[in-house]
Amino acid sequence: MALQFYTIIWTLLGQANLLSRINSIIDENTKIILISATVFDADFHYLIENGINVINKEMIDFPGSGRQIKFRDKMIKLLNNCCHNMT
Repeated sequence: MALQFYTIIWTLLGQANLLSRINSIIDENTKIILISATVFDADFHYLIENGINVINKEMIDFPGSGRQIKFRDKMIKLLNNCCHNMT
């Protein structure tokens, strides 16, 4: 039980630090892509709830350990769907 409590506290502190760091380098037009299941699962909802413009609504595989094709395919799809109107 104590380990679970500390894990939750550490995650919350880590997310607050992440949010602070992101906010220090972005503006309202910045689009964020979360890569890897670990990062996406841990931070997607937290960042969305705090106004960060995360553009991938599903996990994008980390391009290591044989997942390069999945990474490429998901990134192409995401960028074509989301950012094709950018100038």
